[in-house]
Amino acid sequence: MEINSLDKTKVLVVDDDRMITELLLTYLPQFNFEVTAYTDSQKALEAIRDNQYDIVLTDLVMPVVSGMEIVKAVSETDHDTQIVIATGFATAESAIKAVRYGVYDYIRKPFTPSEIRIVLSRAVEKLRIMRDNIRLQTRIEKMLSNMTMLHNISTILYQVTDFDLIVEMVLDTITEGFAIEKVGLFLYNSKASRYEIYRSKGIPEALVSRLAFDSGDLVLGKRISAETPTFLRTDYPDEQGDHNLPSGHKASTIGLYPLLYQEELYGFIGILQENSETKNEEKSQLLKILSTQIAPVFGQRNLNEKPAGMTKFDELPFLDRISGRLKDAKANHRSELYALLKLAPLPGDADLPDYGAICKRFRDLTAVEFSPATSIYRLGPECFIVGSNPGTAVSLELACVNIRRIIEDYTAGDNGKPSVTVRYNIVSYPDDAGTAEELILKLGEALFYESIQIIRRESGETIY
Repeated sequence: MEINSLDKTKVLVVDDDRMITELLLTYLPQFNFEVTAYTDSQKALEAIRDNQYDIVLTDLVMPVVSGMEIVKAVSETDHDTQIVIATGFATAESAIKAVRYGVYDYIRKPFTPSEIRIVLSRAVEKLRIMRDNIRLQTRIEKMLSNMTMLHNISTILYQVTDFDLIVEMVLDTITEGFAIEKVGLFLYNSKASRYEIYRSKGIPEALVSRLAFDSGDLVLGKRISAETPTFLRTDYPDEQGDHNLPSGHKASTIGLYPLLYQEELYGFIGILQENSETKNEEKSQLLKILSTQIAPVFGQRNLNEKPAGMTKFDELPFLDRISGRLKDAKANHRSELYALLKLAPLPGDADLPDYGAICKRFRDLTAVEFSPATSIYRLGPECFIVGSNPGTAVSLELACVNIRRIIEDYTAGDNGKPSVTVRYNIVSYPDDAGTAEELILKLGEALFYESIQIIRRESGETIY
């Protein structure tokens, strides 16, 4: 439960003195406290088990259920509830127990209303600081998770030859990874001399047909920038004073993130967001990073030409070698297994050791862990493909698991948590793929979807 200027702090008061409970029920709500009070400590105990409170103010000496039993019950919950004890019978023993159970403060009876308000206000401030720190830590971990996801995805995109699949993977990254429902990819149509939506998800067709422009054009009152994101309001009036909104469409903002690489503009990522939605600066920053990382993929593309695949990938020598191996397997009616292994930094507080040393360790392990019957193809310092015949399926899997275990042990910090792991996937020929290109695509595609699911699990919620 967050505490801010608009939220009321939930306080539970437990005291067998009815005058005290009635006083606090009347006095504290004036200062943004939502008060529940019990003179029956047994009922208070049940309330603690069924509800969450920000602060519990309890008497120490009460019939049936003592104040220390109340304190113990609160401390056993998963909540960050602050406990304040009000008593005229404090002893050294009770103080020791109170510290053990995490009691925030004591206040001696009799107390004035202003004294209790000051103590509770200090407890509120402590809660605010604690929860702000948790939110900050969560944001940091989420950003690290997102950066890891972007790194993994951009690496995979450079391995894919099917242009339409590249487009789908980019859109899936944004809709699944960033939890954005309405997105479009704008590419240049040389015949029309303008950027048009090549493919989209969730954007109304009426808007898709309207959204076409060139860099520098004045669109919906804004000049389209080739260097920084441009944000357009769809309810901006046109020259006749009418709003450029299709019938039934809600007022929205379109964010255009340029795909710019080495001063060449290849297109835009377009995000449609209703004006009633809260703008998320972190999400906007991630979209800027993504557009920068994937911009080279869309270099020299044209809507009027059939995408021919990525030259960088086609020229990689291992593709011909895998093709030759598959050709031999087909001629001999033999199936094959292939594993893709990739280093993957993990989110968290662990210090990242020298990444160059980790890559070298990964390379050395890959060279020694697999049997001599395998073929190893290096895609880069942090990514390898291993080919094997199906008779070694178990040893292939075990080698992958062992490499992951060694890398995690190698990068473990003082807390025992690793900063880097190894993600891997295994596919078979011809069951999963019939050509070398399909095989590489299957391996990369599987790793892409696994990365998104892992990030979402690690964050514990939808990624924004």
